[in-house]
Amino acid sequence: MRAVVAALDPGIPIFDVKTLEEHVGVSLYLQRMAATLLSIFGLLALSLAAIGLYGVMAYSVSQRTRELGIRVSVGAERHDIFKLILGQGLAMSVVGCSPVWSPLWL
Repeated sequence: MRAVVAALDPGIPIFDVKTLEEHVGVSLYLQRMAATLLSIFGLLALSLAAIGLYGVMAYSVSQRTRELGIRVSVGAERHDIFKLILGQGLAMSVVGCSPVWSPLWL
């Protein structure tokens, strides 16, 4: 590139020669950085929510140990107990994710 421009007119100064991809990369740096930070914070929020839901469910199951034992002794299968606990966790997640039912909107 420098040789072609110098052959046409040697008096033209040439500086900051980059490819189009490099120029676009420099101009989009702030947007990419903001998107990366938002992604990191989103993943952090998702992991904290998952840890919190796990903690609440673990506490709930530990409080219901006798009830679950009685259900098993009466004849409930393992998948029935699993479905009961999973359904309760899913219900909590749906209620927590919905802005209509959220306590912040009341």
